[in-house]
Amino acid sequence: MFKNLETALLQPWPRIWLQEIDSTNAEACRRIARGELGPTWIAARSQTSGRGRRGREWLSETGNLFTTAYFPLERSPAFAGLVCFTTCISLRAALGELGVDVSEIQYKWPNDLRWRGRKLSGILIETSPLAQDALAMCVGVGVNIISAPDTDQKTACVNNLPSAASSLSADGLLEAFAECFKSELISLLTNGFDQTRLKWLDHAEGLNETISVTVGAERISGILIGLDADGSLVMQMQDGQKRRITAGDVQLIAD
Repeated sequence: MFKNLETALLQPWPRIWLQEIDSTNAEACRRIARGELGPTWIAARSQTSGRGRRGREWLSETGNLFTTAYFPLERSPAFAGLVCFTTCISLRAALGELGVDVSEIQYKWPNDLRWRGRKLSGILIETSPLAQDALAMCVGVGVNIISAPDTDQKTACVNNLPSAASSLSADGLLEAFAECFKSELISLLTNGFDQTRLKWLDHAEGLNETISVTVGAERISGILIGLDADGSLVMQMQDGQKRRITAGDVQLIAD
C-alpha cells in the first residue's frame, strides 16, 4: 500500500478496455478486493448489468461510455460524496474541450448531467474501507453518446445535440474526461470543497427556482438556493426557513 495514498493520484492512470462486463463498478470492486488499488480506469463496450444510484438499472447501449475510475483516498466516507460534484464538473469540461457547446448542459443534484432537462449522464460512487481514515473509491460514469435509452426519464445523447462539432466516440471522451477528472480531483483535495461548490452552482439546474424533493415517503417543495459545505442541497421553504437535504430525488416543478 502507498505510504501516502494520495501520492498515487499523481502517477499515470492506466485505461483498461473490456469488450463486455456485468458493470464497470462491479469489476472495479472485485479488483479492489484482490488488492489492486489503482488509480485505474476500467471501461467497457457493453454492460450486462449496469446500475445507477439506489440500485436502478442503467441501460447500457453499445457506443455509449461506461467507465469507472478506482483509486485510494485518505479521506472520510463523508468526503467521498463530494467527488460526485467533481465528476460532474470534469465531464462537462471534457465535453467542452471536444467541441460540444455545453452552455445548456447543467448539473442535477446530486449526480446527473442534463441538457434541456434531459439526462445525458449519471454517476455512481461506491467506497470500500482500506484502513483507518482510508478508502478505496469507485467512481462509475455512464454517458449517452450515440443513443439515448428509452426510460421513465427524458433522455438525450451527446451526438444529437445540435451544437456538437463532430461525432464523439467513447474512447475519445474517456481520454478527455480522465484528464479533467484527475485535475479537478487534485484541486478538490488541495483547495477544499468551496471552489468545487462554486463551479457546480454556476451550472446547477433549478438554482433559485422551485423544486420538489422526494425524501423517503415525504415530498418537499421549496426554492433551491445552494449547496452546503458537505454537498447537501439547501432549500428555502415557504415559511422562509432553510432546509438541508442530504439524500433524495429532485424534480423541477416544470418537469
